[in-house]
Amino acid sequence: MKSLNRILVIVIGAVMMALITYATYACFRIASAQQDAAMLRMHLESQQKQVQLLSAAVESADVELQRMRKEREKLAAIQSEYELRIAIINKQNAALSKAVSTIEHSTDESVQSWASAELPADAVGVLQHRANEGSSTDQNGNTAATRQHAINELPTTTL
Repeated sequence: MKSLNRILVIVIGAVMMALITYATYACFRIASAQQDAAMLRMHLESQQKQVQLLSAAVESADVELQRMRKEREKLAAIQSEYELRIAIINKQNAALSKAVSTIEHSTDESVQSWASAELPADAVGVLQHRANEGSSTDQNGNTAATRQHAINELPTTTL
């Protein structure tokens, strides 16, 4: 019996050692799992912050996109107005060119004498005075530079 007791003590000791070893291993695995869970929580928080930042960036981009769309609409309206004005100016230019051509090629003697007559010095002086008034515009929207160019194109007179 002594030998049985001894074997029993050895077996119980071996079982105890195995249980202690398993408990130590289980504690290590639990600690490792807790550490992994903590790292995963930190990674999740990091990803959530990144999602928030990206969401804010998308909202900012949407606001900028809306602003740019409104600006594009305004530019399209300005372009349309510009094209309309150019068409009007081209139509007026064509009409004026036709009128000038008609006068230039007229065989009527009174038109020919009127077209070739020089302006009186007083009329040239008045036109020059208006041209020198600065950058103001006249009733036709012509600036002083435009009027001065027109005056420079006039024939000069000697009295």
